Amino acid sequence: MKVSLAPAARKDLGPCVDILMDSILGEEYFSRDIAGSIVSEAIAKKELTVARTGSGEIVGFYRLVLDGTFLVFAYIHLIAVKTAFRGLGIGTTARANTRARIKTVARIESKLEDLTEIKADIKEFRNSQTTHCIDCTPAQKIDDHLKWHDKQFSNCWLIWGVVLGPLIAAGGIVLQLTKVIH
Repeated sequence: MKVSLAPAARKDLGPCVDILMDSILGEEYFSRDIAGSIVSEAIAKKELTVARTGSGEIVGFYRLVLDGTFLVFAYIHLIAVKTAFRGLGIGTTARANTRARIKTVARIESKLEDLTEIKADIKEFRNSQTTHCIDCTPAQKIDDHLKWHDKQFSNCWLIWGVVLGPLIAAGGIVLQLTKVIH
């Protein structure tokens, strides 16, 4: 049977508890209150996925704990299918979906670890770089060095403007006087 899998919402709590309590797992290991508490927690943590028919009826669910054993190994905490829909491949579809989600999360986490390492390497590199500029102290960090030079560059142009401005003006006056005299 074809079902769609989607994250559970708060409104799905009742049907999921009913499905769980109508299973051997629910009958043997849970009271309705405990089942409700566990399913509610799973919904809040976005760990519960429901299986819906084309008409929207919830016919099964599973809880996938991604930060499981040793906060590393993901596992299926609960999986249940409504009695009338057992044997139609819904559990198999759910289990296949968990594998795909685990692989996707593992790939993402691997990429994040790579990015974290790259970021740490860049930070270490930047912090280890010192300037070799005769105008700076040798222990100055590269960012501080560049800021210092930007400031010096701005100050330099300010000084040139203050000094050269009047000289250029005086030179212009001298040229004007020279023309008048000749």
